[in-house]
Amino acid sequence: MEGAGASNVSHAAETRGMDTADEEPELPSAVQDLIWRLEGEGEPVKALPHLFKGEFREFFPERASLSTITGWRSQVRLRVLDAIGSCNTLEFLQVGTMCGRDISRLTESEWEVVFRGFKSSTVLEWIALSELEWSSDAEVESLCSQIGRILNTSSVYKLQIAYTKLSARCWLNLASGLQGNPDSKLRELELYDAWEDASAVKHVADVIKSAPLLNMLGIGCKDDMEEEAVGILSQVLIQSSSLRILFLQKVKWGEALLLNALARDDGNRSISYLHLAEMDGLGGCLRELLTSNPSLKCVTLNNSRMSPEEWRQLGEFIRDSADILCTDIDVRFTKNNVRDEWESIEALATAASSDVKDPHILGLQLLELQQAGDNELRLSLNLLGRVLRGEIKSLKYFRILALNPGTSGTSQDRQESFLSMNGKTGETSVLKKLLVCVVNEDVWKGLWKDLLLCLRGNTSLTHLCLRPDNEGRERYSGKVSFRYLDEEAFKDLMALLQVNLTLQVIDVSNTSWATDGKEGLIQESLKQNQKRLAYMSLFIDAKLKFGEAKAGRLFLCGSPLAVSIPNLDYIIVDPNWLTNKLLGKLVALMSRDSSASKDGFVSEGVFAGLIEEFLGKVPHGRSCVDRDVLENILINLDLCFKVEDTSKYFIPSFIPEHASTEVLKPQELADVKSKDWALRVGTSKFVGIRIQCQDRRTMSLTAAFFPCFQMFMRRKLISEMHVDKETLTCSRHYMRLFLDGHEIYLEQGTSRNYVDVLMLCSDHKPREMAIEYVKKHIVQELISFCASSKGCPGVALVLGVIQTRCVEMLIPSHLRGAILIEELKSNFICYINDKLENIQSDRFHLEKEKELFNYEHSWRSIEGHTGVISERARDLLWESDLEAVVNEIKQKRMQQLESFQQGLDEVNRDLIHSYPKMKDSKRPSSRCLSQKSTGIEYREIQHALERIEKKVDGGFETLRLGLERLELKIEQILSLQQELQSTLSDFMTKVDRIIEYTQEFQQTRTPKRPYVTNDVNIFYRMSAKLHAGITVRLHLMCESATGFHLVKDQEGLKIRLDQENCGWIRKTIEISFKLTYYAAKAGLNATLGVGQAIPDWGDLKSDIVKLDGISDGDRRAVLKGGESMELKEAWPRIQQTLEPINYSAVFKLYQVKYARLELGGHAWVCEECMKKGRRSGILTN
Repeated sequence: MEGAGASNVSHAAETRGMDTADEEPELPSAVQDLIWRLEGEGEPVKALPHLFKGEFREFFPERASLSTITGWRSQVRLRVLDAIGSCNTLEFLQVGTMCGRDISRLTESEWEVVFRGFKSSTVLEWIALSELEWSSDAEVESLCSQIGRILNTSSVYKLQIAYTKLSARCWLNLASGLQGNPDSKLRELELYDAWEDASAVKHVADVIKSAPLLNMLGIGCKDDMEEEAVGILSQVLIQSSSLRILFLQKVKWGEALLLNALARDDGNRSISYLHLAEMDGLGGCLRELLTSNPSLKCVTLNNSRMSPEEWRQLGEFIRDSADILCTDIDVRFTKNNVRDEWESIEALATAASSDVKDPHILGLQLLELQQAGDNELRLSLNLLGRVLRGEIKSLKYFRILALNPGTSGTSQDRQESFLSMNGKTGETSVLKKLLVCVVNEDVWKGLWKDLLLCLRGNTSLTHLCLRPDNEGRERYSGKVSFRYLDEEAFKDLMALLQVNLTLQVIDVSNTSWATDGKEGLIQESLKQNQKRLAYMSLFIDAKLKFGEAKAGRLFLCGSPLAVSIPNLDYIIVDPNWLTNKLLGKLVALMSRDSSASKDGFVSEGVFAGLIEEFLGKVPHGRSCVDRDVLENILINLDLCFKVEDTSKYFIPSFIPEHASTEVLKPQELADVKSKDWALRVGTSKFVGIRIQCQDRRTMSLTAAFFPCFQMFMRRKLISEMHVDKETLTCSRHYMRLFLDGHEIYLEQGTSRNYVDVLMLCSDHKPREMAIEYVKKHIVQELISFCASSKGCPGVALVLGVIQTRCVEMLIPSHLRGAILIEELKSNFICYINDKLENIQSDRFHLEKEKELFNYEHSWRSIEGHTGVISERARDLLWESDLEAVVNEIKQKRMQQLESFQQGLDEVNRDLIHSYPKMKDSKRPSSRCLSQKSTGIEYREIQHALERIEKKVDGGFETLRLGLERLELKIEQILSLQQELQSTLSDFMTKVDRIIEYTQEFQQTRTPKRPYVTNDVNIFYRMSAKLHAGITVRLHLMCESATGFHLVKDQEGLKIRLDQENCGWIRKTIEISFKLTYYAAKAGLNATLGVGQAIPDWGDLKSDIVKLDGISDGDRRAVLKGGESMELKEAWPRIQQTLEPINYSAVFKLYQVKYARLELGGHAWVCEECMKKGRRSGILTN
């Protein structure tokens, strides 16, 4: 067998490179698909399919039929194995899937082919050997040697050996492979019935010691173990300082191992999680272990078998040690174990219960319960009832999982209630987390109603899970939809959340509620409850009982907001209720008075009468509060203002509401039209600032916001800034003031999601100084007020500018033109960048302001007021914003120049490497080229910039108020842009040389930026195998002088591969990879627009020195030295193939000619680049 296998490998290796597509039978689709994916085409392969099933059996038969694998089948077999060994996407390697669990199905040399690539893999994570068999010890020993070497040098972090009893020699080979490498990545080791006899344990320990990062160790062994072997494992556990998790399953000698390794004074103290499954008689061992090892954070007992007395003793130990014990104990029972061990379960839960200690350490899980009619589920639910009633206070976590629908018995057999509170409220329950999943419909509906009743008064449960967990989903994925969470159940749950404020998490994933939107409603209700809980705590802090809290009785109405009034013994639970109900009724009462004030001012007598009338209409109103209390509350909340030295009150809400001028009465309309600029002169300067909600669709300011802000500003202006109150005018929707020589209107928008600040600047102060003044004293004050508790906390505000003509004419707010400052800046930057890319070099220093700074924003017409008007962006933006625009453009150009210089340096080095004769000529060396490009040229431009900076700094004080400072920075930008174009042109020329695109092809106007993809427009990898019969697409990039890039929705030319065209297509792929490589080096990856079209694009970014992320073949092909005659030969074939093609139809490209030769002469560009080039004049017509 060994000789035949070696012969097959040798023969296949000789014939692999031959293209015999015409003679070979067609590969089965599953085999062909796997080969392609393994070779990097299509969806990456992360785990292998079974090679001994389906269409693969023809090439991977039973051991007895291996002699039939000859000729073409042998070649296909080796090609599959070779592709597996070369694949760099496999993350999980299950050895049994390749050999049908029989190692002998592959020869030793074939295993070597498979494993050779994994020794240096940086992707492989997990290797599993499960239920394997073999015909000779030599086979499995060789396999273990190779796996040991993989563990030594690869990225594998997990090894699982299950039900495969390896000999001592096999374990020695595994350990030998691992030893000697302190950087082994192995972190998880699972061993279940993994060794033949005790003689192998020494080498198992060597494997553990050779993994310095080992974090998790699992051991399962049903066989007896000699004391010496147990001692060896105990000692290696003590020495494993990185180990955090230990899992033991069905280990007969587990008690001795635990006491030796964990309970001794010198035992392991790094292990914090201990999982024990199906272990017998551990009661005394556990008590000693928990007492002596404080490092254990969690101990899980899964179907552990002990007598009821042992469980009772463990429970008493937990109860009595609660003050000193810091270990969580999680007890799990599944299936029949629940029925068989029920006496033990009750003994543990009851014995651990305590009336005085918080049960922070015990969890109980009853899983995979059988049919709902069986006694085990009823017993489980009865126990849950006792826990929820507070009769058993030992469990912090309870999990019931009954996934088998079964039957529920007849209605006569059913208990009246699954869970009964027996007259108790549940306030004494200590349960924190509860998972309940019962699939039986009858049981669930009764249980659901009972559970909700139990939780109404519960104040301990914070987490409620109503979905099957991972175990349930894996085992019953086809059955568990939990369809009984219906509309009625949802209403029941939402009703519960109205009275239960303790629940913080309700998990309904994998249920119908997760897909129909109800999950989001539940989460929102939980968030609101947390806010409600916050304000309810105010009553507790104030020591107010609900029966005695007068303000509570008056104002409590379910809002999540609460305000404590300074100097008053009252809590306003809902200021919005106060605003809308109290003020609303006062406004209604005021509006009935024919002599009511239209300006918001009322006399003290009128105000007192209104309050008395309001209190008379509120049930028990006067027994709760009096007039003075309400007056103080309104004033403290800035809802009214007592005017100094008068007997009047100013209440903005009393001013009549007018949504717009269209609905005003004639006399009221005259009052609005009379609003005008009092200080207006012929040379007036106007400024408009809009302060608006960031999200105008979902956010708005409250109705009380602007009136409250008026009161706040009025008080601040008079008391702090000493503004004459006679110069302040307060109206329902606007406020007028005169400040520092400026006339200012503050006006609330009719939609209440913005406030406009309109300013007529002082004729004696510069416009920019006026803007800074109003930003500081008005705009920032409004933003700060909005963020305060008296404003609209949580509402984010942004700034915009208003059309100047709208400010000048005081056009109604809902008609004014406005644009966000950030949006205007973005438009301005795009305009300048577009200009810079297309400006001609001979005009760089001519009319630069006109070229770059003349962007105008167009305002729509306003019917009855203005037509379409345009304003220069530089006039609308503030000086600080203009400078930010210029600085951003300058910084981007400097970064681009640095990237271009680095890319050019890379090309220069590779050119010298590819053309050694250049070293003997007078051309500078690679290092000199680097110094010249990144040193001399860059220093020159830096010196120029420094000279300009000195001019700016020296004249700053005289230029500060003008645009000269910005214009000097424009000089910098223009110099940078000129250098960018020159460097980019040089870079493109040298890239052409790298890819062997000569002047001859330029003269014949052959496209020079080809690339090859598959049918879904994914770049072919350099290492991809090209085979006759497959179809590829030839594409062309746009060759724009500002940077070549992919063309959107380009169809490309379909080419079916044959023996004749495979060669030049492969070289075309190499050309495209070189183009993308150097583009990335020059920082053009964003412009290139490749994105996800190229595999491992992240490894081609400009800050990567080598293409480490792709295969060795790719790297060599892109960076190989020497002149490539094959590339030279590929260009005529590309030219010949494209000659009869309609470029505009197939590639969406058009031939153009640049006005300046240094931009490349003739080129093939996309429609967008062609139009831009013609508009800017860099293309000839």
